[in-house]
Amino acid sequence: MRLFRRRESDLDAEIAAHLRMAEQDRVERGETGDQARLSARREFGNEGLVKEVTREMWGWSALRGLARDCRYAARMLRKNPGFATVVVVTLALGIGANTAIFSTMRAALTPLPVPAMDRTVVVWTENVKRDEHQFPASVPDFLDWKASGAFASLAAMEEDGRNLRIGDLSQRVDGINATGDFFTALAIPPQLGRLFGPRDLLPGQDKVAVLSYGLWHAKFAANPSVIGSTVMLDGAPYTILGVLPRYFPRYGTDPIYCPLVFSALQRGPRFRPRHPPL
Repeated sequence: MRLFRRRESDLDAEIAAHLRMAEQDRVERGETGDQARLSARREFGNEGLVKEVTREMWGWSALRGLARDCRYAARMLRKNPGFATVVVVTLALGIGANTAIFSTMRAALTPLPVPAMDRTVVVWTENVKRDEHQFPASVPDFLDWKASGAFASLAAMEEDGRNLRIGDLSQRVDGINATGDFFTALAIPPQLGRLFGPRDLLPGQDKVAVLSYGLWHAKFAANPSVIGSTVMLDGAPYTILGVLPRYFPRYGTDPIYCPLVFSALQRGPRFRPRHPPL
């Protein structure tokens, strides 16, 4: 602002000097003082227009217009606080709705960053009687599909909220339980450490977990020494094996990934009327 005022003052001084020289030149040619002054101003033209053109050459015209518009808007909002509240709320709701829609559509339309994407599919079942589509598969169905050899690799996952405790702080986080070949099926490398595999699901193995990139940053300050440390999940100790890369698609909000081990109930007999879904 101080620089702008100085340039305005310099512009006024330059215009005044130009008018004085033009007036002096006319006096020397025989015109009276008043005549010379009027003729010099008439020849110079519209002083305000000259200033405006000069300011545009400085490149400050847009900034001045923006500042003028902001001052006018502020005055109008002060005069009509009720209208101002409605405008702010409307803008907030509109921006929030657009952000939510954009995030949802981006997640739905952006292909997964995995190799051989053209051969990667999601398998669902359908309940024809109930007209239910994309119905979660039962564990026996999944095991049958896996044993059929129709897929080069087949993995399963389920969403499950977990209670994460770090030190004395306990909080609810999104959790993903996945079979041991989940990461190898998608050919996902670790950002840090390693990811769990089939051997981590064998009986007698310690409970392990893998952090999403967002959770690693949000709850563990992106500390590399978190690898090998122990956290409490639902009251049980879990060893952190690794961190997923940043580009890996998020399921939920920055989840923690744990091995999915099928229970005897889930592996139940085929004649059960309905198998517990994944």
